[in-house]
Amino acid sequence: MSEMTEAIGMTQNIKLPSQGKVYSEGHPFHKRDSIDINLLTGADENLLTTKSLIQSGQLIDKLLKRVIIDDVDIDSLLLGDKYAVLIFARIYSLGTDYEAICSCEYCRASDKYPFELGNVPITNLGEIADQVNEYENHFKFTTTQGKEIEFRLATVKSSKIVDRDVEAERNFHKKRKVFNKADKLILHTYRNLIISIDGSENREEIDKFLNSSITESREFRKHMKDISPTVEFLGSFYCTECGKENIDVALDFNENFFWSDF
Repeated sequence: MSEMTEAIGMTQNIKLPSQGKVYSEGHPFHKRDSIDINLLTGADENLLTTKSLIQSGQLIDKLLKRVIIDDVDIDSLLLGDKYAVLIFARIYSLGTDYEAICSCEYCRASDKYPFELGNVPITNLGEIADQVNEYENHFKFTTTQGKEIEFRLATVKSSKIVDRDVEAERNFHKKRKVFNKADKLILHTYRNLIISIDGSENREEIDKFLNSSITESREFRKHMKDISPTVEFLGSFYCTECGKENIDVALDFNENFFWSDF
């Protein structure tokens, strides 16, 4: 049993990476560093294999509503807290053994590889995080060149907006031969999370910063990564095709994460 958890019947107490520090008064997770979650049972198998939910992309949200005991708006959750709930619900309901389909970064061959989830590290909200107001998802950072950036950390809602915007741009440029989804995802993510630059909320100024201020932009992105609370859902494997080791590969939270073992 992990030191981070305490079993209570068919519920489990888990730590929140945010420690409740980004939720304002009135939110169910306000000032809470841990919550109780329900464990999945055999009765949940129908939910996990409902094709309409899988195809619509709603399965994960439905699972979160089923697992989280508190009455909480899923869209309001910090992404790191969402990931913590999912991964610990998986561990304590189905065990630590997990198989995922991964592509080799060297030869691009795909295969199924086994992973151990028992020692997944949690990164809490960074101590260097400078909150504009206590218990709000509103932070500020000043670059070495003196540019002051106010921003928020990614939530379930903001990630959905980013996915929607990237998909819309992909459809708009669908006749182009090249569309780098990874680059567009990064651009839209930070465009959505930055509130203002030097007090200006002008979107053109924010886009200019992201597209032209390479040094400051990278500095800001590193700061966000350093302070963002999350669960590091990574794994390593040796490619069955070329034999090379792939280290710290990001694993996906999708429907297979839960129902593949039923």
